Amino acid sequence: MPHVDQIILIHGAVWLAAAILSGIITAIVANSRNQSALNWFFIGAIAPFVSFIALFKTKEIPPGEKFYISESGYRVMRRWYAALIALIAMIVYAETAQPTVPFWDCGEFIACSYSLSVPHPPGAPLFLLIGRLVSMLPLDFIAPLWGLEELTVAHKLNLMSGLFNALAIGVLFLIVTKAAEKFFYRLNKASDYGITLVSGFVGALLAAFAYTYWNNAVEAEVYGPAMLITNAVIYIAMMWYERREKPDSDRYLVFIPYILYLGIAIHLTVMIILPAVFLFVIFSSPEKRKDPFFWLTWIVLFSVATTFSIFLWCMALGLSFSLIGTIIAHLSAPAKKRSRASRWVARSLGLSFITLLLAALAFGICTYTLIRSAQDPLIDENDPETIESFSDYMDRKQYGQESMWELMFKRKGQWKNQLGVHPRMGFWGFFMRQWSSPLVSLRGLIPFAVALFGIFMFVGKHKQFWLLLFLCLLVATLGLVIYINFSDGTQGIKLEVRDRDYFFTPGYMLFSGWIGVGIAAILALFNKLRRQARLPGVITLVLVFIMTLLPVVPLKANWFTHDRSRNYIPHDYAYNILNSCDKNSVLFTNGDNDTFPLWFLQVVKNIRSDVCIANLSLLNTNWYIKQLKTRTYYKYTGKTSTGRIVEGKLEAEDEFDLGRKLNARGIELVSFEVSEKVNQFGHDFVPIAFTDDQIDLLRPYRTRDNQIVRVQDIMVRHLIDHTKTTAKIEQYPEPDSTGRSADTTYVFDPPIYFAVTVSPENKLNYASYLRMEGLAYRLTGKKGERQVEPDIMKNYLFNVYKFRGLNDSTIDKDDNSLKLLQNYTTAFMTLALELHTRGRESESREVMERALEILPYDWRVAMFSADIYAGQGKWEELDSLYEVVLKQDPHNIRLIRVFADVCYQKGNPDRALGIIKKGRRLNPDDENLFTAMLGYYYASNKTEEMNIEIEKWLEKHPENEQLRRYMNQIKQQPQMQVIPKGEETAPLSHEDIGGGQALPTGRQIETGPVADEPVVPE
Repeated sequence: MPHVDQIILIHGAVWLAAAILSGIITAIVANSRNQSALNWFFIGAIAPFVSFIALFKTKEIPPGEKFYISESGYRVMRRWYAALIALIAMIVYAETAQPTVPFWDCGEFIACSYSLSVPHPPGAPLFLLIGRLVSMLPLDFIAPLWGLEELTVAHKLNLMSGLFNALAIGVLFLIVTKAAEKFFYRLNKASDYGITLVSGFVGALLAAFAYTYWNNAVEAEVYGPAMLITNAVIYIAMMWYERREKPDSDRYLVFIPYILYLGIAIHLTVMIILPAVFLFVIFSSPEKRKDPFFWLTWIVLFSVATTFSIFLWCMALGLSFSLIGTIIAHLSAPAKKRSRASRWVARSLGLSFITLLLAALAFGICTYTLIRSAQDPLIDENDPETIESFSDYMDRKQYGQESMWELMFKRKGQWKNQLGVHPRMGFWGFFMRQWSSPLVSLRGLIPFAVALFGIFMFVGKHKQFWLLLFLCLLVATLGLVIYINFSDGTQGIKLEVRDRDYFFTPGYMLFSGWIGVGIAAILALFNKLRRQARLPGVITLVLVFIMTLLPVVPLKANWFTHDRSRNYIPHDYAYNILNSCDKNSVLFTNGDNDTFPLWFLQVVKNIRSDVCIANLSLLNTNWYIKQLKTRTYYKYTGKTSTGRIVEGKLEAEDEFDLGRKLNARGIELVSFEVSEKVNQFGHDFVPIAFTDDQIDLLRPYRTRDNQIVRVQDIMVRHLIDHTKTTAKIEQYPEPDSTGRSADTTYVFDPPIYFAVTVSPENKLNYASYLRMEGLAYRLTGKKGERQVEPDIMKNYLFNVYKFRGLNDSTIDKDDNSLKLLQNYTTAFMTLALELHTRGRESESREVMERALEILPYDWRVAMFSADIYAGQGKWEELDSLYEVVLKQDPHNIRLIRVFADVCYQKGNPDRALGIIKKGRRLNPDDENLFTAMLGYYYASNKTEEMNIEIEKWLEKHPENEQLRRYMNQIKQQPQMQVIPKGEETAPLSHEDIGGGQALPTGRQIETGPVADEPVVPE
């Protein structure tokens, strides 16, 4: 008779092998990525059910014996399931991973991993080192799985992030099943095994497919390895509890600080569970609760959460105390004569020393930052190559001098907004969308209720595990809301610049785990009631199998928004910005998304590395200015107004506020000629004449007319005033002046550009000297309004730029992408308007046709084209355009309204009515179109037809009491014809975007470039 353990092992191997084989085949031959991923999920979903069938079919236990699986066999089964669930998650992540650079921090992390550079504080050295190793692996042989010829560096690191996230899901399964086991006195029935395994299966995959967790798993972010460490610590703590009476159990308590301090080199989020683990240990072990050395050790470990200097002091003191105490305890008496107390002291001190030593060694990986910064890599944020600067770097002083603990008590938002639903930062607003749409989940109440039920039921089953898991959940949700203290824009502090849901990644992951525990509680209660009613056990198994399918809900709900397998938008956006610049130019950028992807292209792909990127937000820091200055070697020679010769620096006589001296009072300036320059790093020189001492003195100041002049404003003016090729002595300009003459022959060397994402206030002083060249404005010596060079623009938009996937409706464009892509719309519309103004009508139409081909979803492009056609009376062209737009997106109500409103504004209400009717045939139940149609009927004095349409509408929509009352009034008073009130019954109108005569006025339309947000802390 085969042993049940062997049966389980064999079936586990078969399931895993079948999953791998099926996944490879479906990934290669499937026509749809969605189909491939769903096939994978189907394999994972039926695996638990198959396991039960396999056990029933293959068991050869003598009649009368109870169903039996040994404890070791169950442990083997759990491990196979953990591996299978991690594999399912990894396949989904691999199917949906972004093949190139994403927006936000990912570009910086990929570039820093590839070049071993220093990213924004407090850094992620362990992530960067692992990323560098992964980037070197020869993985091109698996590229055909994605239909690619090679696996790029960015794709490798995105997949690496998915791998860490998948492993974390596997560990979460082990955590949930270990908790679910406590609902049963003994696991000796098939239904008990099924409940335990399925609760872990559902809880783990709900976490895997949760909105925020999945979002982090398809891009090169630090949260994947951070979640793996978090789950590993929780699981190790549970293992310690089960072995706490054994002599070697302390090894788990030594290992926990070690991996947590390794996690600091990835992301500080891992440290939030340290207090929970500490409380769990002291409540679970009276020995540890009474051990003063244990308390002292963990207090030292907590110090890392305060400030770096305090942490170093505590760590040094704790190590010294533990080492000296251990030596004294061992040497104070011979081994045979040691008392029990002395042996206990020696053991406790030794354990304390080893714990702190391993933690210090783990933290030592952060010295990577010091070592690499000293080598002056291409990206060297904060320049932390000294102990003092490294301390500031770890304490994130770039984002403010106050620590997070101090800021925690100065609330930057209202509690209802931080905890509730609020744009970009409300916890509950993010919670509602994690596993399904808010409508399906009843605004998040269903998953919350299941998790709450699990919390309530579990407290009576195992108080220690409940304490550990509940405290971890508490600090990862409410604790982070209190600690991070997001700004809601109501307290005089700007609203958060992006959605901050990723900070709650551990919270939503642990919530999913508690949902799994809640499902175990529900199934266990149902099974108990089933036994009392003496119903067959197969009922429980059927319910267990149904529960297994629950992860399908978030998988289906979140697939479209998280499938980035064909998303090249960030890469192409950065590529297009860089290629808007002339050779050896300086490009001013504003924030993360117009800087980090550009760094990636320059560092990793060596694309346009001749362009020097000057981030305006970072230009407020002295270290960044110095790096720009010293990036290349060059020599200046020039003369001052007094005839003094200076070389390579600007001399200042007084040591006082340099910013005020330069800008408010004016000093003698030198315009240097370049006599020699050396391109060491592939970038052109940045003409900064300030000495390092003068850079350190730069401060923002307030002008006489109460304007704030920032350091970045000083530096922009300084750079512009030192780019001439002809020496000229001049004074620094006032804030409202460029200080340049309108000499049309004036040429800047190097060329100066502002990315279109730079906000208007950051280029206000130079707006009249800027000429739009694609996605960048070039600084010229010619003054004028709305300067455009149409031939350059057309070449960029038709021949140079990449627009992959923009017209593909199956690729999701999130709000951030749509906001930045409006700059493409602005470029096309500006070029078309310029050509139209110059009488080049055929080229103008060609540009708009190109825009409609690339950006079919952008209503502004369609509106602009329709405006031009209608203004010229070319109604047939307008009708053709409408047909194309309607075919591409038949349910875009806004576009239909735009076309109709253009016709109405141009004095053709009948055509507007026809357009609305055609749109209604495709969208018969859309109330917005129906209301607009009523408005056009009324404007055309066709009240009889209007009333007929109202009656037809009321037949299908009798709930509209407003229209019903109107019709009753009409029947009672036939002469009364008053249009009923409705949403937007009046036609839309538009704003003139540039003075063209063919453009109507009225409705405001965003046509100017959309600015990127400044660099902000993460």
